Amino acid sequence: MKLRLSAFIFVFASATFAQTASQNSAIAKHPFTFEDMMALKRLGEPVPSPDGKWVVFAAEDVDLEANTKISHLWIVPATGGESRRLNETPNHEERPRFSPDGKRLIWTSKATDPTQIWMCDFDTDSGVLKDKPHQVTNVSTGADGGIWSPDGKNIVFSPRFIQIATLLRQAPARQAPTTVTRNATKS
Repeated sequence: MKLRLSAFIFVFASATFAQTASQNSAIAKHPFTFEDMMALKRLGEPVPSPDGKWVVFAAEDVDLEANTKISHLWIVPATGGESRRLNETPNHEERPRFSPDGKRLIWTSKATDPTQIWMCDFDTDSGVLKDKPHQVTNVSTGADGGIWSPDGKNIVFSPRFIQIATLLRQAPARQAPTTVTRNATKS
């Protein structure tokens, strides 16, 4: 009898505990909603520094009420640790790239309209930007996708394609393509 009573108390206590835990988890857990998804940061491509000390990436925030998305550059030690904003600006920034020596960083920014490539010196020891970033392109249709040349002396980029397609549709007449060869231009 004593054994049955102990078994009954154990089962009753277990059922009560399970029900309480279930109710608590129901409060803490809920189905993953669209709003939950929009609250997550969207991370861009991780870009390691040439010396392997740092990783820079873009993280995009969504503001549902304002119906906007904005991306900022973040940095984290490659060995792990806290990430932090690299450049405290309200401007949209993305596609960071280290120079081959790791002492400069370029990225695409909407600090201007249209988007252009910006650059700043980078302190490889502390992982911070030195001085103020400055604009390095001034393309009427915008610049995107900057990449350093292997020697770090030049930046290759592409103009914004969507805007070029719009300009082509608006062009009054088609002209023969222009071919550029060493110091000479042929039509």
